Amino acid sequence: MMGKTHGIIGAAVGTTLIVQNNLPFNSNCIILFSSIIGALLADLDHPKAFINQKLGIKNAKSKIIFYSLLGVFFVTSFYYYKLYFLIYFSVLCFLIGVSKHRAFTHSILAIVFYSLGLYYFSIYFDCKYIFTSFVLGYISHILADMLTKQGVELFYPLHQNIRFPITTTTKNNSLTENCIHVLAGLYIIFAFFNKIQISLV
Repeated sequence: MMGKTHGIIGAAVGTTLIVQNNLPFNSNCIILFSSIIGALLADLDHPKAFINQKLGIKNAKSKIIFYSLLGVFFVTSFYYYKLYFLIYFSVLCFLIGVSKHRAFTHSILAIVFYSLGLYYFSIYFDCKYIFTSFVLGYISHILADMLTKQGVELFYPLHQNIRFPITTTTKNNSLTENCIHVLAGLYIIFAFFNKIQISLV
């Protein structure tokens, strides 16, 4: 699926968390931002992913170099600051660099690494809302890609693609993806409108 599709699904996940909790505005912004970023980060294994393009990554070689250097940076930072989440992030970077598309980053193993890293990160910086919203946004990406014919290597390092029994097309601007955009957008609008109505009662 396209990045914008994963992004709006992530926004819908964040919206669900927001409407279920009565939190301050800044916390709601953190939740929404984290869920969207989580929904986009699973595609870091692809050089043409939205975030990679913004980082100036053009091909597989530049992806390997960039994430290897970022991994070294996290390892070096851990040496100086002794923050354990930096170790998890460094391993993530090295694996992202060498991973093919829909392999490691689309697996349960990746969810575990992100969860552990963000758990310690959220404790250290007292940002508990980042953990849940990011991880759920990330999981939404994997589940969405399991709806496609290619599927994902969910049990990486086992190289077996897993998908749902019913799949859809991944072509840009397909009817399925356009329907997802509309439905997710309507859900977000309805959910926020309903929350505002409840708060005014």
